[in-house]
Amino acid sequence: MKSYPEKDIIRVWEDKVRLMEGRELFNLYIDNPFCVNQCVYCIHTGSHAGKYAKDFKFYYKHYLPEQIRKFSHIMGERIPDTVYFGGGTSNVLSTSMLVNLFNIIPNFKEIPNKVFEGNPNLMNQSKLDLIKENKFSYVSLGIQSLKDRVLEQNNRRGYNKEFLKKVVSEIQSSGSKVNCDLMAFIGMCRVEKDLDRLEEDFEELFVDISPDIITIYPERHFLRKEQGLSGEKAILELRKRLIKLRDKFNLCATDLIESNNPEDGYYTNYMLYNMSDKEYGKVRVYCSTGPVGNQPHRQNVLGLGGYADHRPWSYHGRDFVYSTLNDNWRPVYLPR
Repeated sequence: MKSYPEKDIIRVWEDKVRLMEGRELFNLYIDNPFCVNQCVYCIHTGSHAGKYAKDFKFYYKHYLPEQIRKFSHIMGERIPDTVYFGGGTSNVLSTSMLVNLFNIIPNFKEIPNKVFEGNPNLMNQSKLDLIKENKFSYVSLGIQSLKDRVLEQNNRRGYNKEFLKKVVSEIQSSGSKVNCDLMAFIGMCRVEKDLDRLEEDFEELFVDISPDIITIYPERHFLRKEQGLSGEKAILELRKRLIKLRDKFNLCATDLIESNNPEDGYYTNYMLYNMSDKEYGKVRVYCSTGPVGNQPHRQNVLGLGGYADHRPWSYHGRDFVYSTLNDNWRPVYLPR
């Protein structure tokens, strides 16, 4: 596999932005590859911010800002349609670190779709104010479960429900849509019992916290262990429970929830949302994870950052896909 030096990748993006058609989206992905703890279920686990404190400081003070600056003229040529702060855990940064990062990105305030994901326990008033001031359009909070026992089993802290409600309502007050993630099959118990737990989590979250979207993720390690008949049954039973919740609360949901084929999107997520499909379509413009939806060849993502095994990906439609890690650029070609 051929590797390209950074200067060649920059040249590729210079050419791409100049030739980009009007309908093509240009998205910026900023990787935040550190976490305060490492959750058992997570497939995007970041390095421990405390254990690697020196690297954490270096990453945000020098490495990531310098990489953004190297590509800043490209963002000046074409303002991104989206900037997505992913992870790891995006809000593991201090408020001052976030301000510095926002200031380095050219035309940051003019970017129409700004997306931020993080752990609600790491939110504070200054971070909430910063999200509102910069008019983020979408904030995703990793809840996973509201049951302390389940969270403890997965090396994750529980939540103060009043604080969680405050975080969601404050973000919504600025016009931003809020998503909350829940996970299935992390209760370390029988499938039916864990899906009972998931239903309880969903109802409590929807009624008491009231996010705009709830996304349910099946735990992938569990499904790998349970592949075959039992794994397929688990997926189909999950879909039945989600249809029940959709109908009970009069919500809309992504199409895959209706599929009777367990192989359809075996590892996919399921989104239930309290808005019209048209509103949901506008919110989902934020996606910066490669070719999706009705734009299979028009999703262009410039991914910046990365540390240890945490590798952001960059995309030019389906034609050119590569990852970057500490200036080691590796192209990977995907079939059309």
